[in-house]
Parts: sequence; C-alpha cells; structure tokens
Amino acid sequence: MTRPSYRPSQALARTALLLSLALPTTTSAKAVDPAVGDYDAGGVDSVVRLRLDADGSFAFALMAGSLDQQARGRWERRGDTIHFFSVPRPVPPVVEPGPITQRADGPFEIRVVGPGGNDLAGIDFSISFDRGDALTAYSPGGPWAFPADEHRQPRSISFVMPQYGLNTTGLPLTGKAGTTATFVLRPNDFGTIDFTGSTATVTATEMTLCGEGLGGRESGCHDFRRIEP
Repeated sequence: MTRPSYRPSQALARTALLLSLALPTTTSAKAVDPAVGDYDAGGVDSVVRLRLDADGSFAFALMAGSLDQQARGRWERRGDTIHFFSVPRPVPPVVEPGPITQRADGPFEIRVVGPGGNDLAGIDFSISFDRGDALTAYSPGGPWAFPADEHRQPRSISFVMPQYGLNTTGLPLTGKAGTTATFVLRPNDFGTIDFTGSTATVTATEMTLCGEGLGGRESGCHDFRRIEP
C-alpha cells in the first residue's frame, strides 16, 4: 500500500517556483560575485534547484516523491563562504488538540484535520505509553484506529516531521475506547524551510550546500552542479 502524503495549497507555489527557476539567470554588465548562477542537485526521481541572483536574493525548490520544499531570502559572501538568510523567516506548522468525541462503541481513534476540519493524510505521529516503546504511525486521511492487540495505557502523542519543521510534542492522550481524539494541524508555512544558518562553498562548476532540514535531513550537506547559461 502506497503511503499517503500531505500536500497543502503551497504546493502550487512550489511548482511555480520550480518553473521560474528553469528560466536562465540574468545579470547586469557590472562585475558580479562568481557564485551568482543556477545550480542543480536533482536525480532520476527528484528536482532540486537553487538560484543565487546578483541582487543578493536566492530561491530554492525541491520535489522528491512525497517531499516538497521551498525557500527564499538573501545571501551574502563572507570570505570563501556563502551565508543564507530566509526572508521572511518561515513560521513552522504546529498541531493543536481538538475535540474528543464519544461514539457508541469501537476502538479509540485519532483524527488529524486541517483548520477547515478536513481529514489529512500522511502526518506522522508517535504515541508514548505508561511503559515500553512508543508506537509510530501516520494519519491515513480519516480516523486511525488504535490496534486491538495494544493493551498499554497511552500517555501522550507527538507530531514530528523534521523535513517540514513540525515539532509538536507531549500532547496529553488518554486513549479511551469508544472515543475519537481530533488534532488540528495549523500549516502556517508548511513546506517552506528556514535557510537561515545554511552555508555553501562554491567552485567554478559545483556548490556544496550545508544546513538543517534540506532534503528531509535534520542536518547535512548536498552537492549541486552549476548550470551553464
């Protein structure tokens, strides 16, 4: 079974950004920083583009399977290193407790919904218990039923997706049979990653970009190829 993924309305903006990054960079006749240009780190099943403009702005977009990311802001050179700053700083998504509803019978259920009450698919969560290891799962796009063979007492639930900046932890959870606990995702700038603190080194043909959250990693570096105009 293919895992569902959550793609908010901002996905359209990322598509438009990728299209804009396909256009060649234009520069003025005056001398510009040699780092200015377009860079690509895509593969067979991914599109990853980064542009550094002569006016000190940058744009980044990534589409790889269920993962969509974008970023915009400014860059500046400090010696041999390029430093990035997201402008404005993105507001990360959060999950808030919603209502707990009573049903006639059946197992304990969890729903993850958007601000309008629509069920969301592909939101990771982890349930902590009174003992033992946590249980990890994701929202299926409707009610998620508590496993029939799980007899431990739930204590809390966390929603953590580092690739999107989601980090809501320790929400109380009782897990009473016959009830449905609803949690509301506030998307904010879901999918817009914070480039502030990311750095890069550039050669005539390549760029190595290092930072947190890029490509779904908590931290790490990515190699980009310079695209010739």
